[in-house]
Amino acid sequence: MDFFQALCYIFVNFKWDIVVELYCIRHGESEANKTKKHSGWGSTRLSELGNIQANKLKEFIQKIKFDYVIASDLLRTRLTAELVLPGHDYQLDDRIREYGVGSLEGRLIEDCIREDGELYIRALAEHDFTVYGGENSEMVIQRTAAFMQEMEAKEAGIYRNCKIAAVGHFGSIRHILYYVLGYQLSSDKIAINNCSLTKLKFENGKWRICFVNCCESIG
Repeated sequence: MDFFQALCYIFVNFKWDIVVELYCIRHGESEANKTKKHSGWGSTRLSELGNIQANKLKEFIQKIKFDYVIASDLLRTRLTAELVLPGHDYQLDDRIREYGVGSLEGRLIEDCIREDGELYIRALAEHDFTVYGGENSEMVIQRTAAFMQEMEAKEAGIYRNCKIAAVGHFGSIRHILYYVLGYQLSSDKIAINNCSLTKLKFENGKWRICFVNCCESIG
């Protein structure tokens, strides 16, 4: 085997590691957030404040050169992606959607408490909206885990040495963090504000949380 053949052999057989920098962006304030309604998978637009937040975040991250932009397929995340990262082609991915809340969609939270009482309070506490035709935690865990495992896949190598922006939701970003941590936290123990930035890095087969809920851009 000559030198050139040996070099080719090493190139083909060496287990090239991948480095992925994943920037998770929560969508800007939506009209449903503003009016304290459940939005779930519904089509709710950004509020005036949500548009302001997205434009401020655009200025904050404009120097980062993203190789890929991925957004939840829901309207509020698509609008946020267009404002924060103008000029980028973005992929839609329903695995980073918000929790599906079924028939709670569009209902005021205060009405749900008053009208449904213990049924609603239990569903909220257990993150189990199947009684309303929605999702439970296990369903969201499975789809966000599949999303993260795609980032890790050496075989595909699609995201090797890439910076990726993923525009998602409170629920999906929270579960991405749970995936990395290996356990869940109570949702009231972790803040993921509208248009906040959370950065994770995958290197040497392990994820590292760089920062969570950075809100410097929106004040």
